[in-house]
Amino acid sequence: MDENNPLGLDFTTPINPLEALSGLAQNVQRNVSSGLQFINGAVRHVPTFLTEVRESFTPKQQPEQTEFDQKIAISPTNVGRIENQLSNTIASGIESTGDLLGVPRSISTPVAGAIGAITTPGVGDMKLAFGAGGAALTGAVTLKNPKILKPLGLETGDEIVDAAQAKFNTKRLQKIEQSASKELTAKEAIQNLKDTYGRKPSKAENELVYRMFSRAEGALGRAKEDLSRAQSNVFADKDVYFRSTPSKKAKAVEIINRRTYRKIPNNVSIQIDEHHGFPKGMSAALFDRMDQFIAKGIADPDDLLVMARHAERKGALAGDYKSNMINLVKKPHDELHNYLKNSGDELSKKQWIDVARKAKTPDDLLIIFDDLLDRNVIPNLETAKIWQPLSDLIEDIQKVP
Repeated sequence: MDENNPLGLDFTTPINPLEALSGLAQNVQRNVSSGLQFINGAVRHVPTFLTEVRESFTPKQQPEQTEFDQKIAISPTNVGRIENQLSNTIASGIESTGDLLGVPRSISTPVAGAIGAITTPGVGDMKLAFGAGGAALTGAVTLKNPKILKPLGLETGDEIVDAAQAKFNTKRLQKIEQSASKELTAKEAIQNLKDTYGRKPSKAENELVYRMFSRAEGALGRAKEDLSRAQSNVFADKDVYFRSTPSKKAKAVEIINRRTYRKIPNNVSIQIDEHHGFPKGMSAALFDRMDQFIAKGIADPDDLLVMARHAERKGALAGDYKSNMINLVKKPHDELHNYLKNSGDELSKKQWIDVARKAKTPDDLLIIFDDLLDRNVIPNLETAKIWQPLSDLIEDIQKVP
């Protein structure tokens, strides 16, 4: 195995964007197996009940079970919802109490996060926290590679998931499950339509059936996107920027500026797209692999956070966060994706899942992840940052008589 290329992937980065925009790029043929079936991206979580966490305390540390606890253990649905603003206070209080009792944060923090999630209004929060769908508990960093950990100021065994992050983890898993369920429902709807009508007709052939297919296909596309976004967003302390009100305002200002400085008539529409510098399908597939290790009990949620922090430290923050968003006019945006696909640097999510599954341990995954950052994500991110200015420049040159 080549130390500098552990996967044997033949990326063409760093990309020459001028060559790409001139249409001179060569297509690199890729043979990436996609034999393993995509199981809707749903993470299989090992059920973990709060009563099991309680049993992990030493006898001296184990609190006496109250009547309220017994009611919870018997029927979680008996517990009423508490005001959302109390959840963070409760979680922090549990952590502080645990510190006074000498309870390790690896126990008190996950309990605090789970209880904080329970007290937040939202369908399914309680089910998740009590293990029906898996609770977002934590332990400590299990990763061992000092090249990854040392630059982050971390060591194996460090506990880096606080109460807020633990609560976020629970909600993240809930979103993943919900999106995976919607994706499966949409696929079933499309299959039912195919079983009934054979194929999607043209609008002229049968407008009603055409619209039925289109609605189901739209639902599938939205569910897939929502799933990748839920898998890619792993930080509790960062605000989602993608399609947010601030991002919409920024695009509106950019459209006005482009009309002014590039003298674009008002009757010519301008569409600004938000491009993920770190592709969401790619980050979703890689983070999902760590989620699988966590579900199997061979990694902890702390390891997923290390993974995301490592990418951020190298300048390639994954997810819907502002520093990962690059505004591009639609045509250049489409041209960028086409070029990356033709050059072999942009794969489908299914293909990235196949790449991620080459990792058999969490540390293997970080080796693959780090290699992809250096030879794919970061070079392509830098290309995307200058793609729009270069596209504008070439357009201006072409206008010169």
